[in-house]
Amino acid sequence: LTSNTLKYRPVVNQVEHSFGNPQPELLAWAKFHDALVEAYSPLGSSRQVKETLQLPIKIAKGLGITPAQVIISWHVQRGVVVLPKSVHEGRIRENFESMLRGPLFYFLLRMAVNRSGSSCECH
Repeated sequence: LTSNTLKYRPVVNQVEHSFGNPQPELLAWAKFHDALVEAYSPLGSSRQVKETLQLPIKIAKGLGITPAQVIISWHVQRGVVVLPKSVHEGRIRENFESMLRGPLFYFLLRMAVNRSGSSCECH
């Protein structure tokens, strides 16, 4: 992808990227090469969603938002393009209505990295 012989360099890399698979090394590589990471399955695969949405329940309740909004906000603040799938209009609207701030974002980042076994510098 980074070969100098490419006439057109890819600018978006769509990959499996979720709370259970945060891929900090891939994000660092993409930022270095001015590429975006687009998450498919941002809430996890169909068998992971239920477990993933249990993790941020306390944060979501404290903010008055849904656990899915917490996870989506976490992705966006990491610079990941997120296209969550839903056929429910209410959920689609919810997905655009929240952003985490400061310490809560870094708390979730550390939790995700620790769960996945990845390594990263979590500020």
